[in-house]
Amino acid sequence: MRFTVTLAVVLLLASAPTFALTVYLEYDANYDFSKIQTYQLIPSTSVANNPIVHQRIINAINYQLGTRGKRLVDSDPDIFVTYYGNSREDITLNTTDVIPPSWAMHSYYGTAMTGEKVVRVGTLIVDAIDAKTNKLVWRGTAEDTVKADPDKIEKTINKALEKMAKEWDKLRKAS
Repeated sequence: MRFTVTLAVVLLLASAPTFALTVYLEYDANYDFSKIQTYQLIPSTSVANNPIVHQRIINAINYQLGTRGKRLVDSDPDIFVTYYGNSREDITLNTTDVIPPSWAMHSYYGTAMTGEKVVRVGTLIVDAIDAKTNKLVWRGTAEDTVKADPDKIEKTINKALEKMAKEWDKLRKAS
C-alpha cells in the first residue's frame, strides 16, 4: 500500500506543469530601427504597489538599452519606452489513479487522487513608441513563474529583458 501511495505522489508531482521563461516579440517590419539613438522612459503605473520591482524593471531596461548604445534623455527622444507588469495565479488540478495491488481491480474500483498546484505567473510587456509619429513600433512580452524571493524576481526580470534585447539587436542589424 505504501508503494501505491508513493507512486501516486511521484506521478502527481511529475505531471505538474513547469513554466519556463517565454518571450514574444511584435514589431513594425517597415520601421528603421538603426536610426534609434535616444530614448525617454515613460513611467509605468502597473506595478505602483511594488516600487522595488518597478525600480528593478527600470534599471534592467536602462542597462539593456545603454549597453546597446542608446542614450536616456529627458526630452526629444527617438523613441519612448514604457512597460506594463502584472501577475496571475494559474491553478492546475492533476488527477492520478491510485494503483491497487492487483492491476485487474484497477478499473473496477476507480480509486483516484487529485492534487492542486497553484503557480503565480508574471507578465512583463515593454513597448517602444516612435516619438515623432506616436506609433507603437516594437513590443516585447515575457512570461515566467514568479518566485517570492526578490533576488529571483530580479534575475527573471534581467533574463527576460536580455532575451528581448537580443531580438532587438537582430532587428537593428536587419534595418
